[in-house]
Amino acid sequence: MQLKLSGSIYLGVAVILMLMIPGISAAEELKIDFVSQYNENTYDTNIITNSLLTPEGEDFVAHRGGSVATAVVNGNYSYVGQGQDMMIVDMTDTANPVEVGRVTTPSLVNNIVISGNYAYVANGQNGLTIVNITNPAAPTISGTSGSIFGSGVAISGNYAYLASGVRGLVVVDITNPEEPVRLGTYNTSGYAYKVDIRDNYAYVADGSTGLVIIDITNPNIPVLAGSLDTDGVATDVAVSGNYAYVADGTNGLAIINVANKAAPSLATIYETNGFATYVTVSGNHTYIADGINGLVIVDITNPESPVPTGTHNIDASNAYCVDVSGNYAYVAYGRSGLAVLDVTSPSSPNRVGLYSTTSGFANGVAISGNHAYVANGFMGLMVVDISNPAAPTSAGSYITTGYGHDVAISGNHAYVADGRSGLVVVDITDPTTPRLAGNLATFGQAFGIAISGNYAYVALNSSGLVTVDISNPAAPVARNSYDTAGNAEDVAVEGNYAYIADGDAGLVIMDVTNPILATPIGSYNTTGHAYGVAVEGNYVYVADGGEGVVILNVVNPASPTLVGRYDTGFAQDVVISGNHAFIADDSSGLVILDITNPATPTEAGRYNTPGFAYSVAVEGNYVYVADFNNGLVTLRLYPDEANETNDTVGVYNNEGTWALWNTNTNAADVVGFGWAGTEPIVGDWDGDGVKELGVYNTAGNNFLIQTDSGYEVLGLGWPGVTPVIGDWNGDGTDEVGVYDNAGTWALWNTTSNSADGAKIIGFGWANTVPVVGDWNGDGATEVGIYNTDGNNFLIQTDSGYEVIGLGWQGVSHVVGDWNGDGAEEVGVYNNEGTWALWNTNTNSPDIAGFGWAGTEPIVGDWNGDNTIELGIYNRLGHNFLIQTDSGYEVIGLGWEGVTPFAGKWN
Repeated sequence: MQLKLSGSIYLGVAVILMLMIPGISAAEELKIDFVSQYNENTYDTNIITNSLLTPEGEDFVAHRGGSVATAVVNGNYSYVGQGQDMMIVDMTDTANPVEVGRVTTPSLVNNIVISGNYAYVANGQNGLTIVNITNPAAPTISGTSGSIFGSGVAISGNYAYLASGVRGLVVVDITNPEEPVRLGTYNTSGYAYKVDIRDNYAYVADGSTGLVIIDITNPNIPVLAGSLDTDGVATDVAVSGNYAYVADGTNGLAIINVANKAAPSLATIYETNGFATYVTVSGNHTYIADGINGLVIVDITNPESPVPTGTHNIDASNAYCVDVSGNYAYVAYGRSGLAVLDVTSPSSPNRVGLYSTTSGFANGVAISGNHAYVANGFMGLMVVDISNPAAPTSAGSYITTGYGHDVAISGNHAYVADGRSGLVVVDITDPTTPRLAGNLATFGQAFGIAISGNYAYVALNSSGLVTVDISNPAAPVARNSYDTAGNAEDVAVEGNYAYIADGDAGLVIMDVTNPILATPIGSYNTTGHAYGVAVEGNYVYVADGGEGVVILNVVNPASPTLVGRYDTGFAQDVVISGNHAFIADDSSGLVILDITNPATPTEAGRYNTPGFAYSVAVEGNYVYVADFNNGLVTLRLYPDEANETNDTVGVYNNEGTWALWNTNTNAADVVGFGWAGTEPIVGDWDGDGVKELGVYNTAGNNFLIQTDSGYEVLGLGWPGVTPVIGDWNGDGTDEVGVYDNAGTWALWNTTSNSADGAKIIGFGWANTVPVVGDWNGDGATEVGIYNTDGNNFLIQTDSGYEVIGLGWQGVSHVVGDWNGDGAEEVGVYNNEGTWALWNTNTNSPDIAGFGWAGTEPIVGDWNGDNTIELGIYNRLGHNFLIQTDSGYEVIGLGWEGVTPFAGKWN
């Protein structure tokens, strides 16, 4: 097993629990550092930077999911820790637990104690968080005591006693819950996991040091009373009478006589067969959360001679915590949620209820439309509704048979890299009820996945890469495989090449021009362990573990060259958006780099998430982080920076003058490019994510496009043609083309860089109008036509063409990704305010009203959510009206005789 120990990580107990799950191998869990909520990452709120994120304190938006690691019962409510959320669950009907409220805390919820109207939370890197629970439906944070670590907490009188990891025991005065005051500390020699209080003594489960007893008669000056080194790892302690019951890891239950605090003695050991992490005493029984072994109940009528009584477990789930109230035991079963057991007869505990949340370990994330799809470890696929990013809600889930490492979305299907279960295809037509569509048992363990056209490229760890035909999602077929030299962790596909993050072997590049005959073409051995990869234009960005991010030039894929690198900490994943690289950086959370100059990347911002950032996705103004044990974390970018991902409007006067709307200044930037009689075009000529200007010269039958050094002339065209723009080869850059309105297309070839090498296509017939779009979502632009006689579209497909019956006399055609699935669809506007937008799910148009008579259609991604919104240009008022979430926005830009257009200029 390769453990990625980044920063000052204290390796936790629960990684052992994961490996004890039947059928799970070390290689399966290669991407797991550890799963313990009790252990510290390098989180430090004092080093959070926000140059790209929103003003300090506003960058965090929301959280959802994570591991259920702790629970406590008080009255009719159970208080449950899931990642950084504390949930309140009504247990009045034990068979049907109902969540009534939740509050998101600053860090991981490791332990909860209830006292009066307050919940006291051992809150990981935030130390102690105090929550007012007077109204269970609306819990609120009253106060915090930060700058310390919170692993466990106990309350006695006006004091909270915090088990604080490497800092030992910390005492906090909670007389005023809104303003807790830190008092004394005692630095134990081990790692303080949990604490229990009896009379004037604190009993600390101190990890490898065993049990430590501290005299707290004076809370300002706690002093050592005694200790006993157990043979295991002491993670919890409960005191009853003269005995301390210690959850001692693989050593089971250690029962210690503490009648003499100065000289505690071992009474006996009860071997539990699992990994004892938590213990509760109720009556004559101890209830032990024993990891994969589940719940173990032991009769301690005679503490010197404990007697096994009963057990309970849930397949492939770890028991992390247990609390007992009346005849019921409440067990935090990690990925499976909170189980309610009837223990009226301790010898035969019976599950009567289960509160199954969106629990799991978030390893990968992909965004499509209003939903986030999370590869959720043993829980397979989790779907989160993010239509309101500030209030994400659980939409649905599908539990796979393996371990969800990564996920990619194409159309109505989610493709899950499911560990030893291979490729799992899930139908997400209805995100609230995802269902199995198909699967492929691979010969290796699926760790990463990328989709391009009708093929899925699956990184199989030690078995390399497999190319899978997914033209029929219900029956995926392996077409080609290549065993790389390293461990294939991730894959990205751009144009005709697949780029593989190959572990210790670095980057491997394969030619997938013919996916069935995919062959290796080049490689670059990075100095770290390549976990993730992203491609943008001529550059590949490798998340290289402890070596940070490595940037390579792949203009020649056969011989990639090093351009730059940046030490982020421990890079797990990387995605590119505009001029920034977003890195999931393990215990360092999210790191953002400015890559305007790839040779000299600079840090633009960072946010240290409470968990361990394994994957990242960017959508508009929001960043979504798969934060492993902390689930899905949503962060917001600065509006002015985020607008770099938004489209806006512009006009051209057909004489060489452009006016481009600047969303930062709310004014137009005026640019001179072109001359009289030229037609405007815009495209991302250099693949930097920003639209540049261009003109088509009808007199010279050529294009003039804007470049960093000035301009470039492309000799392509003939009299009577219509210019078109698209990414014909899927390499991330736009190219020019022309259509003769009689069925012949000439598309510029960037390889030959000449009209002689232009790709000639026959598609269409006389008097048809050209339309272009990425119809299948593969990143490459395909051609199409609008037939004004038949009022329909004909679009190019892999098998030939598709006819879409949409339109009526006098309409204007439009193209856009209306549903945010990554594929573009057609639409029409009647120039009087009515739109008909093709819906590929229903194979029928959605009708929308936006505009009025005499206005011209314009479409763009105005809010940066990767979904195209509507707009109009009003020639009478010389202004634009664009669609917004709240209605519309008016942009006063234009003058007589201009041509309107949309693009991302900054």
